[in-house]
Amino acid sequence: MEERRAKKPSFLSRVNKTVSTFVDELTATVGLKSRRRRKKRTGGPEGSGPATPTTTQAAALAAAPTAISADLKKAPDQASDAPPPPKAAAAVPGLDLRSSYLLLARELAPFVDAPSIATTMGEADHWTIETFVTACESSGLSSRAVYGDLTAVLKSSQWTLAEFNTGDWRVVRRVTGSDIVVIPGRQSPNPETTTVRDIEDEVTGRAARVGVKDEDRLHDAPKSRWPFGHDWFWNTVAEYRSSFAYIIIAGFFVNVLALAIPLFVMNTYDRVFPNQAFSTLWVLAIGVLAAITFDFSLKVTRAALTDAVGKRVDYRLSTKLFQKIINAPLGARREPTGAYISRFNEFDFVRDFFTSATVGAVVDLCFVFVFFIVITIVGGWLVLVPIVGLLVVLVAGLILQGAAARTISRVRANAAMRHTLLFETVSALDAVKALSAEGTVTQWWRRLTRASSEANEQMRRYTTIGTTIASTFQQLITVSLIIGGAYQFAAGNMSMGGVIATVMLSNRALGPVGTMALLLARGRQAFQSMNALDQLMELPSETAVRTVSRRIEKGTLTLKEVNLELEGAAAKVLNDVSLQIPAGARIGVIGRVGSGKTTLCRLLAAIYPPSSGIYAIDGLDARQYNVSDVRRAVRLVGADSELFSGTVRENLILSDPAADTEQLLEAARLTGLHDFLTEGEAGFDRHIGERGAHLSSGQRRILALARALVTPCKVIVLDEPTANLDTWTEARLIERLKAAVRPDQTLVVATHRMPVLDLVDHLIVMGEGRIMMSGAKDQVIATLQKQQAGQPTPQKTATAAPSGDKGDGPDGPTTVKRVTLTPKAAKKS
Repeated sequence: MEERRAKKPSFLSRVNKTVSTFVDELTATVGLKSRRRRKKRTGGPEGSGPATPTTTQAAALAAAPTAISADLKKAPDQASDAPPPPKAAAAVPGLDLRSSYLLLARELAPFVDAPSIATTMGEADHWTIETFVTACESSGLSSRAVYGDLTAVLKSSQWTLAEFNTGDWRVVRRVTGSDIVVIPGRQSPNPETTTVRDIEDEVTGRAARVGVKDEDRLHDAPKSRWPFGHDWFWNTVAEYRSSFAYIIIAGFFVNVLALAIPLFVMNTYDRVFPNQAFSTLWVLAIGVLAAITFDFSLKVTRAALTDAVGKRVDYRLSTKLFQKIINAPLGARREPTGAYISRFNEFDFVRDFFTSATVGAVVDLCFVFVFFIVITIVGGWLVLVPIVGLLVVLVAGLILQGAAARTISRVRANAAMRHTLLFETVSALDAVKALSAEGTVTQWWRRLTRASSEANEQMRRYTTIGTTIASTFQQLITVSLIIGGAYQFAAGNMSMGGVIATVMLSNRALGPVGTMALLLARGRQAFQSMNALDQLMELPSETAVRTVSRRIEKGTLTLKEVNLELEGAAAKVLNDVSLQIPAGARIGVIGRVGSGKTTLCRLLAAIYPPSSGIYAIDGLDARQYNVSDVRRAVRLVGADSELFSGTVRENLILSDPAADTEQLLEAARLTGLHDFLTEGEAGFDRHIGERGAHLSSGQRRILALARALVTPCKVIVLDEPTANLDTWTEARLIERLKAAVRPDQTLVVATHRMPVLDLVDHLIVMGEGRIMMSGAKDQVIATLQKQQAGQPTPQKTATAAPSGDKGDGPDGPTTVKRVTLTPKAAKKS
């Protein structure tokens, strides 16, 4: 008995389950226009579908867009005069959401690196319709989830992704001037044709419109759609306007039902008490109990629907903000990392204000006029008392918020500085302890905390004053209504129940007014947070340039008079650099600290774009490639081994989540990673801690190298590959790298270590951002040794920079010529 009682769900859990089910159904059917669609809907799991296509299926999928385009290019008269015979739509297997996105992206956005975007969205099994819409928007396409009759959807969008009763998703396009639609299947490269009427009974009503944005919107300066700006926010919120309409309607009925209690009290005093009409009392009681029940249901449903919409808006907007940050060029950052984090956290406040209970409070405030109308009917001129009180509270709140504006700015600035200090301290805690700088850092923190506390105290003072004014006037309004009601009762213009009802209605109407000061404060802070987030959304994007996704075949790198200027740098980091590196070359880059070696490596990997000059790959300007294609072809392993919290496996598959175990084992074998993975039973599942804290510096370095070798690439760029390694490990790594780099792969190594030069056969000497010398490794080393010994050097070297330029060597100017590394020279030892 006790076991059965323990397993029986509680009343609250059953209510919560019922409400959740109701809200899910409500949000899923918002906007449905056909009752028959709702009856036929099977309710398959959102975003579910068959597994990712096999190799044969993927080849058919890749060929499908070509067949689609060819079919759609037929003349309209041909399509209408001789339509192909309809086929059963159910006979064509559909696609999952991820595959559908890839098909549409290849057809409508060939300039976008769709596979990379799809990878960032997760595995196919985890895709939902919101994920699909987000992926389309990230590809520069316009997309919106819709629910309704497929015919109506096709009228407003030629390309549509529709869900069928089988749970599959299919891409549907309507031919202009015809009801013929094209449904690309998974197992056939040829599109299937049918009619809307033939498939209308096969669809559930869930769909997504997809289209290409207007060219003017893509290339011209964006024009704000909303009078108060913040298009990135309001455009997303507007997509859920149907749900917000339901929230407003529910708020209206909640406020109407709130009239039940005052009217019940008035009628009880005026009709039941004098006449002892108990039958009337019970009729009124049943009515008010029904109103209370409906009020409870509406409030719970409104709250649940608000949370559901808030969850979806949060997913869409937070993803959009995060993508803005990671797609911004490094040179666009003009704030410390902590300030960036603080600015990003502003979104939490914006989301909570616009998609939480605040919405209900604002709606309640908008329906105050409902109570004022009823007070006018019951109490006549007494309605002027709460109206005047409301105006006074509103004016006082506006005055206080104007004074608090500067305080809010101080609070935000102090929060950003505290975030910066906290992030830098925690990141470099070992350095703080090594320098015994705890006292200094604590003093900085105390100074910032004192300023932040003073600003927050002043902000709370303004809020307290506003709340106190509202509550005080609410009490004064109650007293005034009782006094006025007494005179009205004495004059015979009101009953006793009418006076009591007027006071209750006034308190109910002014209830939201009590929170007005808080709403105004939160509203001002939310809009200031949106202004701060605007600066993030206005960051330039590396993926904004429309380029055709193409493969890099050889990996020949060419720099022509390249200059690079970084924000805050006193001079050019790279100055008039010209260089040509053929495929398969082995190049070493040496030079003093600050000579530009690391910057050159980063430029080759497209981390930094040239400020001027041309960087070409295989003879084509690198800007004509997708930046992700360049970075996949030119793999950089930086001097800092940046790792992420998690396991060894999760770090290895960072750039390719689909990498199999064989690829991981091969990368581990080539770099020696398996030497320390054999310790313990975890293997690739070994946790490395935050930023690799559980590994030594040398182990972190090896893991970073292995990560670069997991996926194939054309060019490998290594910046100080043996930093933090002992001599024995360094020697073994060099031998392994010799075997790991294929003959057709290009290797560029920047180093200060002489043993590493065994990997290369050509050297480039950097100095002050210029190429000071270049040539065969033995020749350059001999020249450098002569310069160090003070012996004269030849006027011409096998190196250089543009013809006629002068490079300043250690012993004076040395005439140099344009650097061209031919395959013959690259292979000389």
